Amino acid sequence: MSVKINTDFISNQNSYDNQVVKYICVHNTDNYNHGANAKCHAKAQHDGNFSGYSAHVYVDDTGAYQATPYSRGAWHIGVNYGGRLFGIANNRNTIGIEVCVQAGYNYEKAFLNAVDVCKQLMKKYNVDADHVIQHYDACAKNCPSAIRAHKDWARFKKAIQGAENVATTPAAPQKLYRVRKTWANAASQIGAYAYLKNAKLACPAGYSVFDESGKVIYKNDLQTEGMQATELKNLTPAELIKKVGPLFTKDQLQTGILASVSMAQFILESGWGKSKLTQNANNAFGMKKNLSGNTWPGSKWDGVKTIPMKTGEQTKDGKSYSIVADFRVYDCLQCSIGDHSAYLAGAKNGNKLRYEGLKGCKDYKKAATIIKNGGYATDVNYVSQLCRIIEQYKLTDYDVKAGGTGTDSKTATTTTTKKKTFQVKVTANDLRIRRGPGTNYAFTGRYTGKGKFTIVEERNGWGRLKSGAGWICLTVNCVTRV
Repeated sequence: MSVKINTDFISNQNSYDNQVVKYICVHNTDNYNHGANAKCHAKAQHDGNFSGYSAHVYVDDTGAYQATPYSRGAWHIGVNYGGRLFGIANNRNTIGIEVCVQAGYNYEKAFLNAVDVCKQLMKKYNVDADHVIQHYDACAKNCPSAIRAHKDWARFKKAIQGAENVATTPAAPQKLYRVRKTWANAASQIGAYAYLKNAKLACPAGYSVFDESGKVIYKNDLQTEGMQATELKNLTPAELIKKVGPLFTKDQLQTGILASVSMAQFILESGWGKSKLTQNANNAFGMKKNLSGNTWPGSKWDGVKTIPMKTGEQTKDGKSYSIVADFRVYDCLQCSIGDHSAYLAGAKNGNKLRYEGLKGCKDYKKAATIIKNGGYATDVNYVSQLCRIIEQYKLTDYDVKAGGTGTDSKTATTTTTKKKTFQVKVTANDLRIRRGPGTNYAFTGRYTGKGKFTIVEERNGWGRLKSGAGWICLTVNCVTRV
């Protein structure tokens, strides 16, 4: 017998009209102190005690109580912490179900009641299972925390599709290690990794690696203890490469800029780390205060400290001249490397990336040419100089290989990038496309629509579309491999 949804407490309080139902979002609440069941929560909304925070239906182990008309939007999606569907599933197109989880309640009964209520709403509004989401999907908040703590979301999705034996213990989901500044700041997330080793390599200064529960597994404190250029002063070329090589491998994992090319630029532009600018300012690449395309994201410079230096330039026909310019001062070499890669990855010429195609490029000759053609250097022999350094000193040994780690980890067990072409089926009209493989990349403003699509590259659970439109998430419920 289906759970009867009690409608005695329906109110327009804290809601607004013009709701068009596309999604159903599951939450849970355990912080309301006027009672121990869903009826009290529904009544609280009816009386206006939730101050704008709401849901449509409250469910616990005793029953279900509707508090807001389904035709009206409720304030339940909240603030975005990096949710993959934020802005797609919103207060105006999503019905909210709150599972009440006060102390002493019967979890399994409440779980099954929530399944039943969800199925009723799916049938009523023709919502398929791919459009039933966790609050976590919408805003990256750990909600519904009770269901997530029991690792039961996969079981919930199977149950609403009519699967049998849903009361059995579900299989544990894949564990992912997330790299963020803090657990609460999901928008700062760089990536999620199946292997801790790769997560640590991708973790920049000032960031930490968290497990699926939000516990810190590894913390990178190099922001205040980073390598200083003065440590390179008396090193031979071989010693210097061995010392700084892992920094460039790690940077490639974080930014996608080829380690061998960045290291060759460093060697060429800093005189093996011994130039006056590098020694006095930790500036390994001659990064000036102001640069073409000076609005890129992810800069590691504090925006304040500079040093004036004389520098040589060349005209297009090879004639040399000198100028005095202000150059950036960095706290450490890691900051200099990170700022340089952020510039190469994000600097623009108008609306177009200045170094389009560089991020993710694995051919050092092609990468060097992209950098030169983008206007990075005026030296007419810049590309050949970089390639000579790379080849002479075997700098490609520090590039991230298929195993995803480079030379500083010779026992890699996973790949961060897969180039095998395959097809996926998308069952949602509104799967958004991003400019890169992760939630830290901007949306393109386009959607896939329903249908079959060819993926030409896979990276950390994201797939690059053959059409060139961008990247889509491969782990969402509306995407399956054909």
